[in-house]
Amino acid sequence: MLARRLAYSLLLLLLSFSLSAQNTERKDSLVRLLGCDELQQVEEYGVNYRKALGHARFEHNSTLLVCDTALWNVNMNVINAFGNVQIIQNNTVLSSESLDYLIDENLARFRGALVQLRDKDGNTLRTTDLDYNTKDSVAVFRNGGALRDKDGQVIESDDGHYYSKLKTFSFTKNVNMYTDSIFVKTDDLDYNTGTNIAIFGTGTSAWRDNNMLSSQAGVYDRNQEKFTFTKNVHILTESQEAWADTLLYYRGPNNVEMFGHVELLDTTRNVAAVAGYMQYIDSLSFIKLTREPAVIAISEQGEKRDTAFIGADTLILRTIPKCDVAKYEIDASLTRLKEINVDPVTEYRRKAAEAAKAAEEEARKKLEEEDPNAAMASDKGASSAAKPVGNQTGGAIGKPMGSRRQSLPAPWDDFY
Repeated sequence: MLARRLAYSLLLLLLSFSLSAQNTERKDSLVRLLGCDELQQVEEYGVNYRKALGHARFEHNSTLLVCDTALWNVNMNVINAFGNVQIIQNNTVLSSESLDYLIDENLARFRGALVQLRDKDGNTLRTTDLDYNTKDSVAVFRNGGALRDKDGQVIESDDGHYYSKLKTFSFTKNVNMYTDSIFVKTDDLDYNTGTNIAIFGTGTSAWRDNNMLSSQAGVYDRNQEKFTFTKNVHILTESQEAWADTLLYYRGPNNVEMFGHVELLDTTRNVAAVAGYMQYIDSLSFIKLTREPAVIAISEQGEKRDTAFIGADTLILRTIPKCDVAKYEIDASLTRLKEINVDPVTEYRRKAAEAAKAAEEEARKKLEEEDPNAAMASDKGASSAAKPVGNQTGGAIGKPMGSRRQSLPAPWDDFY
């Protein structure tokens, strides 16, 4: 018995909710003329209209329609509005000079030289062709539209949607996004004004100054000023080129992180690098490579070409002002540089000559210790052998012997 009463009570409760929802829906589906300066009943081509003149105001689906003049076709359930037309719903305002409101379809059709949609946060969309569903709170624009958000960022495309309940603008076909320093072009883009996050689709390319980046997807977080590009990321600058699976770019500090199959090519320094992860910190001129990194450096001098390969668990390149480096580190670096720049063959010959000279000096000292006279004779003989022949004097006064012939007298000897 108790179970039957509970079931009956539950049935009544559900029925009351159903009737309440139906009444609310029926109330919202009705169009009400809230007021106007003048109301006329007119007939044109056999069709009866209610003509509202001056500050006409209608309500439908909890949405306010305001205009200067309105023709209400009661039979067709269509309102044609003219002059300073506005649709106001939950602080979202759509405006133009004219619209056709199809009551049964909950559809407001805006057409004109300028159609504008402005949400409560100040984000403004402008176009010439826009439909707005007052029940679903969804706008559809065609034939070109541009959004200027509250911070001045501009997004434009051929077609798109606005989902008021989701606070999301969706752009398709020839999408361009302009920030203060970066221009992005993509096939489609979704921008959530609540979270300030833009999501890029395929065919994404970005430019900053003379630098270009391309990928197949990406995300821009306005709050963190961070770009995330994924899928076949490619970067091209005047002197560098890079590839990666994922790239993170932080606009504020101008830092970069790259993940997965990272490849770098610097044509100005003839350096190439590969790694699984790369970090670049702009303020420190700091580059860090990890996850099986390797660097290849190519040097060319004339027709000679040398290649150096460096591999490690972690590779770090950083630029520090010389005044901030300790003297002992500079001296150590100069020593390492000197050792690196030495020609192995020349260095071998130099060391061999030094060793031979040292051995000769050692032999001379040993001989001097055993027989000083012999050592002096050896030194004297060496000096005589080393003395140039041209410094010796011969039979002709003032003439060096080296200038005479040994077998025949010189023809000018008789002159003396």
